[in-house]
Order: sequence, then C-alpha cells, then structure tokens
Amino acid sequence: MESSEVTELREALRRRLSLNLREFRTARGMTQNDLAEASGVGRTFINQLERGHVSVSLDNLAGIAAALDVSPHSLLDNIDWGTATCLLMSATRRPRSAAHAADRTARTASY
Repeated sequence: MESSEVTELREALRRRLSLNLREFRTARGMTQNDLAEASGVGRTFINQLERGHVSVSLDNLAGIAAALDVSPHSLLDNIDWGTATCLLMSATRRPRSAAHAADRTARTASY
C-alpha cells in the first residue's frame, strides 16, 4: 500500500505538470491536437495530462517539452521541492525492527 506522503507527492507533481502544460500550450497558440501530433502522443493523452489524470513517462515528457520548445524541467517548474523531498523522505523512512535495534545495541556495547 502506498503511503499518504507518496500519494500527496504524486498528486502535487501531476497538478503542477497539468497547469504548466496547459499554460505553455495555450501561450504558443497550440491546440491539444497540435501538441499531440508534434510530440507523437495521442490527443486524449494530452487531455488527460492537462486534467492531472495520468502520469507521463520520461520519454513522453521529453517529446512534449521538445514540441513546446521548453526544457522538461520547466514542465515541472514551481514545485516546492523542499516539501516534496520531505514527503518523499517521510514515505521511505522505515520503522526499525526490534531485531535491528537489538543488533545495533549489541554492536555499540562491544566498543
């Protein structure tokens, strides 16, 4: 089961990508269909990305960024990476088992 921190991080990334994608696309006067054709993905995929309903692979992110003439990084710009890092660190922190704690105590006691 995915932790709430990872879920929150994924949602934040999807929201930011969807906002930036729509902003760059409309600023260039492109339709979703124009962007889909230029980036090699389907129009429905672009629509779903802009609504934050799907994730994007690195390959597709690079293709979309190239079609918009922006860096892939700019599509994720304005993410609060400090908060994102805290969420990720919290999600990956594992509770220590009793065996691990006992082993560590035994090792430090021998010094």
